[in-house]
Amino acid sequence: MSHLTIEVLGGFSCSVAPGQPLALPTRKGEALLAFLALQPGTFHSREKLASLLWGDTGEEQARQSLRQTLFGIRKALGDSSDEVIRVETDRLSLASNLVNVDALRFLELVKVTSIESLQEGVALYKGELLDGFNVNEEAFEEWVSTERDRIREKALVAYGKLLELLTAAGRLDEAVQAALRTVSLDPLRESAHRSLMSLYMKQRRPDAALKQYQNCADIVRRKLSVEPEQETKKLHEEILRLRSAPDAAGTAESKPAQVSVLLVEDNALSRELVRAILHEHHYSVTIAEDGAQALIQMGKKTFDLVLLDANLPNVDGMTFLEVMKQNGFATPIIMMTAMPGDEIEIKAFDLGAVDFIRKPVQKAVLVKRIEKALRESGS
Repeated sequence: MSHLTIEVLGGFSCSVAPGQPLALPTRKGEALLAFLALQPGTFHSREKLASLLWGDTGEEQARQSLRQTLFGIRKALGDSSDEVIRVETDRLSLASNLVNVDALRFLELVKVTSIESLQEGVALYKGELLDGFNVNEEAFEEWVSTERDRIREKALVAYGKLLELLTAAGRLDEAVQAALRTVSLDPLRESAHRSLMSLYMKQRRPDAALKQYQNCADIVRRKLSVEPEQETKKLHEEILRLRSAPDAAGTAESKPAQVSVLLVEDNALSRELVRAILHEHHYSVTIAEDGAQALIQMGKKTFDLVLLDANLPNVDGMTFLEVMKQNGFATPIIMMTAMPGDEIEIKAFDLGAVDFIRKPVQKAVLVKRIEKALRESGS
């Protein structure tokens, strides 16, 4: 038969195959399956199950309600009910070999200390155990509360391990996401806030790091009426020091200087799109809206790369290239245009452009072309 798939993280759902949900007649039928699913193969007495879900009624009435609920579950399962629900005298369980449970899979995956296993595991943690699920039975709610806290703590530990591994591997964007998820699960966990602050500094984003400190401070003051831990304050002070001394050695990792890009673009929409891509990849961006402004900027500072629109007011892209060539500027320039034909591309290369990108700019293409230009120029 098909395996029974039961999901209890972030709510409750049950299906016999992908896209084939199992229609259970009552909420307590779902609660009974959820309880048994977290301990497949473990037999529970009918008395215990009746008390768990119908504790506010008499013993006989509770047993009768359990029988009716089991009948509804068996009817929904059809011919496979005797295989899935195992009965042993006055006890019953779910067959462990025929039931897939997301929470159990999660717990298995997070035991393995590898990036791949931990990522697969935390992806299953879509929310707290039986989130939003209520049957107004004290014994059941107490069990859910205990299991919810246990699994939630496992998720926090898993995110902590994943964060450590991703950071060590230099996968900073993924590490930031793991830290953000940890903070969302436990806003009072200051170690997660500190990790996020440190990661933002590794990404050369001091403003984000300072904002994260403020978020942390606001939360602990509001929730606990206390100040942030001393370790958190010290990190905050170090970030302020580094931010006020941008030419200092930097963090313990001796971060490299940020790549500086001059973006020359008069179209506001296109300009903001490219700027967002550049910021996402941690480039320092200076804006010029026409060729004349761009030449002024080139006279003020040195850039590692120029992204140049061809069709500009005042001094157009080709004229800018000519001036750069005449004055011996060696800064690599990537031309961008939506204009058709090969002539403009050929002319741009003749005037010293190192690459050419057609608009609308595609993120992946832009990033790769920039990396190639910087690599070939030695920046």
